[in-house]
Amino acid sequence: MKGLIPIILCTLLICSCGENVQRQKLDSSYQMIEGLAQGTSYHITYNDTLNRNFQLQVDSIIKVIDLSMSTYIENSLISKCNTSLTNCELDEHMLCVFWKSYEVHYLTNGDFDPTVKPLIDFWGFGTSEITTQDAIDSSIVDSLLQYVGMDKIKLFDKETEEVIEYLSAREFGDAENYELIKDGQIQLDFNAIAQGYTVDVICEFLQNKEVENYLVEVGGEVRVKGKNGKGNPWKVGIDKPVEESRGGRPLQAVLTLDDKSIATSGNYRKYRIKDGVKYSHTISAKTGYPVTHKILSATVVTDDCMTADAFATAFMVMGHEKAIAYLKTHPSEMEGYLIYSDENGNLLSYITPSLENKIEEKLD
Repeated sequence: MKGLIPIILCTLLICSCGENVQRQKLDSSYQMIEGLAQGTSYHITYNDTLNRNFQLQVDSIIKVIDLSMSTYIENSLISKCNTSLTNCELDEHMLCVFWKSYEVHYLTNGDFDPTVKPLIDFWGFGTSEITTQDAIDSSIVDSLLQYVGMDKIKLFDKETEEVIEYLSAREFGDAENYELIKDGQIQLDFNAIAQGYTVDVICEFLQNKEVENYLVEVGGEVRVKGKNGKGNPWKVGIDKPVEESRGGRPLQAVLTLDDKSIATSGNYRKYRIKDGVKYSHTISAKTGYPVTHKILSATVVTDDCMTADAFATAFMVMGHEKAIAYLKTHPSEMEGYLIYSDENGNLLSYITPSLENKIEEKLD
């Protein structure tokens, strides 16, 4: 569940769900393109001195990434991998996302895990719904856990015949030189990182076209560079972690960003109720169950959007106390804004010191 709202040129408000778009005339030197992507929407605002429209190129980029990593496309590369009982071929997109997933999994002690797909499906949040009408059977959860875990999938270099373990940095060759070695029943789901990755790929495309000022948003994940049409830094709103009302989506805060990426993950809108119990869509790969932490949303600011996207999800899994501890020990790598509740349901927040001067509070 994404909770970021780009505020374009300080006059254009775009909800990450793609609805309730309020428009005012853009600065003539800026363009805006938008469309559907990965089960959600995208919105891009940019300044191009040649006045080029990149709609077709952006749509093509998104289509290629979908054909690589969408679990909802039957003939996508990841869908073929998930149904295969043997090793899986890779393309450049899956290789990059897999390696980042491997890195974040390692750094978060397993709280980020893209092999959680069988559990996501079991709890009714994936491409299939196994037990949404049945009683929750702990024995089924236990049986599914044997097919979950990054230790059950490895990256194999076909040229050197080497199984590659996680390293802090590594240069890769062509994706065709690698494959994934996995147990037959292991299934991957990169939805918690793919939108951030898509943002990064689109930004790389714009930079290659020498576009210096842009805001790229896909499904609520955002990356900005340069200035908006008024010569000011870009602003992004963070949703207040409450269910959407008829009055729209209230903001918790507005952040001013400069050449940064931001991603938010939350549990306050996407959930299922079974036998009077609310089940979060954030599933722990360690327990097999939806998390029950008091954390409501996690916003992460980093240089690249893929990293922000992955850590926002990981923080939701680990809970606010561990997330705060992680942020305190990695101040040079990321900034964070965590919203959680106390025992009485009151909203509390933790903001990394370096982010505080970029925030305009909206706690009404």
